[in-house]
Amino acid sequence: MAPVKPYRTSLDQGNAYWMARLADQIYQCQPGGRHPYEQGILANLKAEDPGFLSVHGVSKNSAQAALVEHESFLTLVFRGTDEGWDWLDNFNAFSEQALFGAFHRGFLRSALDL
Repeated sequence: MAPVKPYRTSLDQGNAYWMARLADQIYQCQPGGRHPYEQGILANLKAEDPGFLSVHGVSKNSAQAALVEHESFLTLVFRGTDEGWDWLDNFNAFSEQALFGAFHRGFLRSALDL
């Protein structure tokens, strides 16, 4: 499979493939919990590309994410809407100014939780 091109800003097959793979993997949970299953995610990614180095998962309030380290790039992967509270955040769609622009308020609050 094509590699990630971290500085490419237009559509790229490798970027699209790996971002989709990472988005799929973030839904793996620790047994009996909501926390991302770091070891399982890393094992699956390394089976396809040995350049993956680590996965650091976070779960707080209704937000879950993982920082995925590859020898060539870092990616912060968020879970999407998968429970009732997430849908309530989605309805909180008003924008809010923060950092360098305007953000969906529900997304911003989840990001700040993490």
